[in-house]
Amino acid sequence: YDRSKETLENQMAAGALTAGVQVVATNPLEIVKLRLQSANGALTPTQAIRELGPRGLYKGGTVTLIRDVPYNIIFFLSYIKIKEFLTNSETGHVSRQGILASGVSAGMLAAFAGTPCDVVKSRIQARNSTYTN
Repeated sequence: YDRSKETLENQMAAGALTAGVQVVATNPLEIVKLRLQSANGALTPTQAIRELGPRGLYKGGTVTLIRDVPYNIIFFLSYIKIKEFLTNSETGHVSRQGILASGVSAGMLAAFAGTPCDVVKSRIQARNSTYTN
């Protein structure tokens, strides 16, 4: 696949779109996990799901999107740029170590940017939270 034909806008859109899909797929798991971690007593996953109800499984979904869209855009763009930088100009190939370094570096940059929203999301989704979406 020739990445030279991709535009910056397409890469950003891909990051944003994957964030939307990710939130729909993982928010219920994330909120149940967070509820179990913040419970002051015995709470089972089934109890957490019943307590939340179908709509409650997406509590904090907006702030999760606010966290994940920039995270994914930063990750996608920085991964591609770092990997391009580490690509051998003669062969056009990048080593496994280069791919690993690209992923780790991109993940660190994106996590640095996304952590404040992650804290807000966790507070909104916590059991007995006074914060709203």
